[in-house]
Amino acid sequence: MRNNNFEQLACKSEGELEAIMRSGNMPDKDALAGWEYDEWISSPLAKIIGKQKFRKGFLIMPDSSVKGYNSIMKPGELNDLWVYKLNSKGTINKLFFDVYPAIEGGKSNLYPNALLFNYNTGKNNLVEKSVRDYVVQAEPGKNEVLLGKMYFLLDDIAEGITQGKAALKSGKHIGGVYFMLRKAERISSALESEIKARMA
Repeated sequence: MRNNNFEQLACKSEGELEAIMRSGNMPDKDALAGWEYDEWISSPLAKIIGKQKFRKGFLIMPDSSVKGYNSIMKPGELNDLWVYKLNSKGTINKLFFDVYPAIEGGKSNLYPNALLFNYNTGKNNLVEKSVRDYVVQAEPGKNEVLLGKMYFLLDDIAEGITQGKAALKSGKHIGGVYFMLRKAERISSALESEIKARMA
């Protein structure tokens, strides 16, 4: 699905992207539910390692919370089709995250105007669970194109390494990679049932 605003966002400088992150409005998390979004990571390193394209999906759970999942897509250019990358078993790997306002996230509140995607769900590995995505609307009042910034929260890595011993409590974020999302397609009922079962 072509979206000129998404393409323009992908061409902006880091300074321009940071300004949007600081001033952007929080997306309506309930409006994201039921949809998958194409994700493009603007970092040159992401292109080198073949992890520049992802697909994020969002679902409302029985307790009315919103949860998301993340799938790696095959490498390609911005305007190429988004195609799922299969693992050695011929299936699609998915990472899972909780969705809520960043201001409710304690240490994870670098952008209190943003939604927070928190990967510390008990479903991801040591490094994956430390990921925190901050996401804002690229255009005020619209959820079709979103801008995000991904960090690793050092506390989660430290806690995993120390296995219950004294861990860092500074809320230290490392990294900071911009990505953009565009609304792609509705989640099928079959996929929704599968993902909800894996999230439970």
